[in-house]
Order: sequence, then C-alpha cells, then structure tokens
Amino acid sequence: MKVCSKCKRRKHRNKFPKRSGATDGLLGRCFVCYNKEKAAWRERHPEKYKQITQRYRDADPDRIRDNNLRNKYGIGLDDYNRLLAEQGGVCAICCRPERMKNGKSGKIAPLAVDHCHDTGRIRGLLCFSCNVALGKFGDDPKMLKKALDYVTPPR
Repeated sequence: MKVCSKCKRRKHRNKFPKRSGATDGLLGRCFVCYNKEKAAWRERHPEKYKQITQRYRDADPDRIRDNNLRNKYGIGLDDYNRLLAEQGGVCAICCRPERMKNGKSGKIAPLAVDHCHDTGRIRGLLCFSCNVALGKFGDDPKMLKKALDYVTPPR
C-alpha cells in the first residue's frame, strides 16, 4: 500500500505509475491524480504538447504503428507485414493495392486490418473501400449474398 502525495488516499501499489528514479520504483502520485495533472498541462500548453507528440511520432513511426496494432488488434508490425506479404501487398477482396490517401500526410494509407468484431479473429487486410463496404453490410453473410445476387445478371 502507498499514500498518494496529491489526493492523500491510501491505495494499492498497482495504482501508481512506475518511476525508475524513485526509491520504491513508483511515482508519488496515483494514476488518477497523475492523469489529471497531465490533462491539465496539455490543456494549458496545446502547442507545446503538439510539438512533443509530433517529435515522438517522427522519431520512430514504426514503433507507433506497432503499438497501435498491438493495442487495437493484438498483433505487431511484424505480424502485419507478414500478412501483407502473404497477400502480395494487395487487398484480400479486390486484389488491388490501397489507393486511399491519408488526410493528414497525403501518403497512401496502409491496408486496414479486417477482423471479426465478435471474436476478434483477424481475417486479413483490406483496402479502405472493401473494408467500408463490409462494414456497411454489417459483416452479415446473408446481406452480402443478397447484394451478390442483386448485381449478378440473370442468365
């Protein structure tokens, strides 16, 4: 147990951020207080925060991408790149490379990680258009079959 130096509440040690320089290896403020302080600082210094985050992103974009993939889908950048190579660098549905440009950078966006929203299982990588199309149909096989029947000309 440890007492937060800000809110003065006694909390379990896992409620405190790690800090290598501290004698007990933990920051003096609990996560709640620490996060409030960080949010207030960001609000007071928006331009400085923007510069810091941009420098961080520019320094190692692969690390940022790896962290985002791990947090969102449970795979790393190496796993993503392996999937991309297995698919030949193209969308798993339309077999074309991504054409959509990222709004901020103007670069071609990476293929989206397509996954089952119920199980979390990754199905493959899709271009923006195919990913949105699946989403609009709610990943419902019956709806997709009806759409296929609709666009298939009669014989």
